[in-house]
Amino acid sequence: MTDIPSGTCNVVLGSRITEDSETYAAAASFSPHFADTLIDSIDFKSTDHILDIGCGNGIFTSRFAPQVGYVLEVDSSPSMIDAAKTRNYGSTSTDFRAVNCRLPEDDQEIMNSNWDEVASNAAFHWILRDPSTRISTLKAIFRSMKPGRVFFSEMCGHGNAPEKFTAFKFGLVNQ
Repeated sequence: MTDIPSGTCNVVLGSRITEDSETYAAAASFSPHFADTLIDSIDFKSTDHILDIGCGNGIFTSRFAPQVGYVLEVDSSPSMIDAAKTRNYGSTSTDFRAVNCRLPEDDQEIMNSNWDEVASNAAFHWILRDPSTRISTLKAIFRSMKPGRVFFSEMCGHGNAPEKFTAFKFGLVNQ
């Protein structure tokens, strides 16, 4: 299997890896649908400011963005950010940036502690791939939110990424 370049959120197709948004959309069109139940369970407010980490092509974000006040979509892939910019987010103010999703603490706009919620769909098995950044990434995400707020994420199927779930649970306990 090909190594995944550091700091990228990609999709593996057989032995090929792609950051191309069109290839990703074709190969992983099922992915945003896994989060529908999760999105339906969140009590969004029209004033909420949400950070979407690993936003990909923006399909997931487009499902909840019309209910909130502002979304910052970040992804490691400029191609994914370009695709996300083409989505309809209703009247919600939405900004986009290509950033290293594994090192959110390096970006002051992300780390402003003003996020009502932090969201992620089917990206953490890529973002948490490097064991050396797992805990610091999760801690940074929780520090980026207002106290007592919510991190909501769909992180792949049961048993698919056991090391990532362990790191996530450790991050929750030790935040």
